[in-house]
Amino acid sequence: MKKGVIILLGILIVVGTLFISKLIKEKNPQQISEEMVEVKSGDIKLSICEKGILEPAVKVNLTSNLKGVVKQILVKEGDFVKMGQMIVQLDIPELLNEMRKIEKEVSKAKINLQDAEEDLSRNKELFEKGFIAQKEVRKSEISYQLANLDLEQKKEDYKKCKMELEKTNILSPITGIVIEKNIEKGELWLADTSLNSQFRPYLTIADLNKWILKVKVSEIDVNKLSIGKKTNIKVNAYPGKNYDGEIINISPSAEDIRGMKAFEVIIKLDEIHSELKPYLSALVEIVTDMAKDVLYLPVESVFRRDNNKKIVLIKDGLEWKEIEVETGISNEEVIEIKKGLKKGDRVGLIDYIEKKSFHLEEKW
Repeated sequence: MKKGVIILLGILIVVGTLFISKLIKEKNPQQISEEMVEVKSGDIKLSICEKGILEPAVKVNLTSNLKGVVKQILVKEGDFVKMGQMIVQLDIPELLNEMRKIEKEVSKAKINLQDAEEDLSRNKELFEKGFIAQKEVRKSEISYQLANLDLEQKKEDYKKCKMELEKTNILSPITGIVIEKNIEKGELWLADTSLNSQFRPYLTIADLNKWILKVKVSEIDVNKLSIGKKTNIKVNAYPGKNYDGEIINISPSAEDIRGMKAFEVIIKLDEIHSELKPYLSALVEIVTDMAKDVLYLPVESVFRRDNNKKIVLIKDGLEWKEIEVETGISNEEVIEIKKGLKKGDRVGLIDYIEKKSFHLEEKW
């Protein structure tokens, strides 16, 4: 019984409190929330933040202008390779047959040249002894010259064929790491596929000491950027770690991304970062403006009147008083206060409904 009375008294107290609060609120329709904020000092920065994907600054997709069957692959993903190291060997029977054919033609041309040289020498002796006319010597000279030209041509054909055959040994053009491998022994290697955007590269080698980050920046913000501007990069895989970077390229033309115009911006990471991996997600912050050691307030506490004056509300006894302020730069969180307040002053925060009572516009 005693316990029930206590519970009943508690309920009555709660209900009474709510009722009294309602009466007070109805009696003071313009009452503003008592939540206050203090004018503080510090730095304000304006930044552009965009997400992107890390890529090696130097990477190459292995290609060949030859078509053949993969005879052997000498690397796997993750292997370190040096410039000039053989990576893939192709088997092209037609090219080998052509090489054998040209080798036979070179041998035959050498024999023909030797025969022509012997005929020329013999005819010269006969001419000197008066056994043949000079025109026969001339014919021998022409035959010798033609045989010599034929041999030179066959040697050139051999040289070209050998060079093509050497291309069946595909070499690494850079020193780096194999980061992608999409072909196996016995599969067909097609001629240069670099022009086919939908074709996955057979092998990709990259220098993992140098990195770039590609991001898309809106047409509204891109004019705030410039080549050489410093950046701060955070990589999702390494929380708490910051990487310094620098803008090295801003695309001169816009792309259409979901109905909005954006420009590709390429950022180079400073120094060597061997711990990074290709295609990790990253967030870049690019500071576009900075105000150091200034007074500031939360943007929610500064409002505009119809005449575009910036005002804040301070408590004057039991009443709220409007104070005009001069503002500077602002970001999504705080706004600079240039005139009208001093450090430590306290101003009120107003929600949208309460602002209506003061005929205020939206927050700055």
